[in-house]
Amino acid sequence: MSLLFFALTLYATTAWLAAEYAAQSFPPWPSQAVVREVTATDLGAVVLSYCFMEVFVGGRRLADSVSRASALVRDRISRIRSTVPDFLLSLLLLAIGLADLFEVFRIGIIQVLASERRSYASELLLGGNHNVQVVCISATVFLAARWILSKTGWLPFLAVIVVWTPFLFVGSRKEIATTGAICLIICGIKFSRRIAATVAIAAALVLLAPAIRGRNLFSSLHEFILPQYMHVALEMGLVPSTLGGEFWERAQFLLPEFMRVTELDALGREFSDLRLTGVGVGASPFAEAQLNDFLPTTELSFAGLFLGIIVLTVWSSRHMPIVTVFSYGLLFVYGRSDFWTFAFFVLYGAALLAFFCAVQFPSNILQLRNPQGNHSGALASYRRQGHKGD
Repeated sequence: MSLLFFALTLYATTAWLAAEYAAQSFPPWPSQAVVREVTATDLGAVVLSYCFMEVFVGGRRLADSVSRASALVRDRISRIRSTVPDFLLSLLLLAIGLADLFEVFRIGIIQVLASERRSYASELLLGGNHNVQVVCISATVFLAARWILSKTGWLPFLAVIVVWTPFLFVGSRKEIATTGAICLIICGIKFSRRIAATVAIAAALVLLAPAIRGRNLFSSLHEFILPQYMHVALEMGLVPSTLGGEFWERAQFLLPEFMRVTELDALGREFSDLRLTGVGVGASPFAEAQLNDFLPTTELSFAGLFLGIIVLTVWSSRHMPIVTVFSYGLLFVYGRSDFWTFAFFVLYGAALLAFFCAVQFPSNILQLRNPQGNHSGALASYRRQGHKGD
């Protein structure tokens, strides 16, 4: 739980740290005073959110809820006997990954690596479409959990590597980090030393990839620095107060495009269309809170919405545990998102993973090296820790 608020704090303060101590500034080139003011507001929102969470929910209750949900999801995945879903999802990820690799080589891998981060992200199937992203995230979580819990062989592992490699080439990391966080929540307790070492190395490579590409250590911190520039631009008066429409109007983002009453896009993309920065920086929930303005201050608007997410995460642990693991995993990158984009990935990511777990097939294609699974031990170990009534 402390890691969650540490991540939020990084999203709220790293832009100021980079400007203050490394002279790192980005379009629209704000003054130090603006950066300090925005940072103070954002950090205040994080502190208030923590206080709300402790008072109305409690950190221990949140941790217990996530632990309960992960045990239930792990048990559910372990009970799957057929490897047909693993095979079909592996083929799907391979097809998407190979198509994106072809696109990277068509553009020119040297040109892609030399460009600004995410400059070519929209050229990829995985980089330019939220629908494809949510499918790939859910499929990756399913395949990774099955590979760890039931030893489904090399094909799922290869498919996961192939589908996310082009994404790293174009400088994107958020979706990879999100997927990794969800996998850790579900399966972290089952990691062997070898798997834990592999995960640690992979996480380090994902974090350092921008620094390697740009030969600048601060490039690795762009994940935390750049989203805050949406709030900076808003504070500078460069962003219209109508950006993205009204808060409840943006709920239509959860609907298919043909069902929406008004035309809209994700808040981060609408900000990118203003061309205030050289590259898409994602969204900022702090800027969104200032735009929402349905409570007297930005801090209250952010903290109230964040508390709602925490309450849903805790409640879902007994009724919809897959929602809990997705919600908690996505909260680690909430500092560069907005509420309705976050809700989209939680709702449809959890629904897809539940579907992958529920579909019944009578036969196997891939060999299960752990045919008994771990379903009997997942809940048992959770209960041995003193958690009853699940």
